[in-house]
Amino acid sequence: QLKTAGSFFFMTSYLLSGISNEGVLVPDSFLNTLPHLASYRSGIYNTFAIAPGYGKTFVLEKRIYFTLVGYAGVGLQPQYNKFDNKSEFKFRGAYKFNGRAAIGYNGEIFFASFTAGADLTTIKLKDIKINVIPMFWKIGAGMRF
Repeated sequence: QLKTAGSFFFMTSYLLSGISNEGVLVPDSFLNTLPHLASYRSGIYNTFAIAPGYGKTFVLEKRIYFTLVGYAGVGLQPQYNKFDNKSEFKFRGAYKFNGRAAIGYNGEIFFASFTAGADLTTIKLKDIKINVIPMFWKIGAGMRF
């Protein structure tokens, strides 16, 4: 890319999350208001989401670039929860947010980049909301022949 420009994007996403609990999921002080969570043992959460987004790359001196990208959307989350004396399967809605930033060098022979980002997906379990936030980074370099 030779000059600063931006573009709209559309993300489709799938995230598999699991929670396993050997004790009590919430602190004892909350059990009076959330008694059903005292028997929670585990859950599997499959999140299918769509998220529109926007990204912009800023080019400096024709060789250095800086990119920002953000997405926000919603999804459907089939949930399988196990409690002490029962299991349940439900469909719930979920929120999806994703952001990333990159900086790099794009020369005639050599190129290099560093990218970092985070992905946030929500899990709603009765009266509580759990945020799952995997973060990532990658570094790359190469040479053109």
